[in-house]
Amino acid sequence: MNPFSHASASTARPFISLSARPLEHTTLRKRGVQEPIRVDEYRKRLADLCARGGRHPLPRRGRDRGILLHALSRRFEGAGPLDERETTARIAAWLQGTGSALETDPVSLRRALVDEGFLDRPPGGGAYRVSSAYEARMGFDRAVLSLDPDLTVEEARFAAAERRKRHRP
Repeated sequence: MNPFSHASASTARPFISLSARPLEHTTLRKRGVQEPIRVDEYRKRLADLCARGGRHPLPRRGRDRGILLHALSRRFEGAGPLDERETTARIAAWLQGTGSALETDPVSLRRALVDEGFLDRPPGGGAYRVSSAYEARMGFDRAVLSLDPDLTVEEARFAAAERRKRHRP
């Protein structure tokens, strides 16, 4: 049957309207972008990834990796262009504090920030700048910007330490 011909109501396939879906969601899907990461997910995943015991590699799961790189990229907001040494030093400082559960080095993280679109660097080298290129494939709820990633991880570590104290005999 020709899908464009007029068929009787008994043989016609039901029409499903997409207008009931939020525009943001359908637009993101068409562009190949996942649903935006909301504040609760960001807070929970960041705490799970950075406040857990032991050392772990940079996650492979795209959303977790994006959350970590986004949290790290916040260290560069308002900094203007930074040379390679300054950029690596900021990443190293983050790895000694908030990112101490990660088993990686500053240079690998710097490359990941560039590769994933959180930092930009001209092809010939030079200054690193904050980038929003990641938004082509990953979005964050606006409320995420009100969170302090370092404080979120610090609070999670404190809560975990308190739980351990309560469970010790």
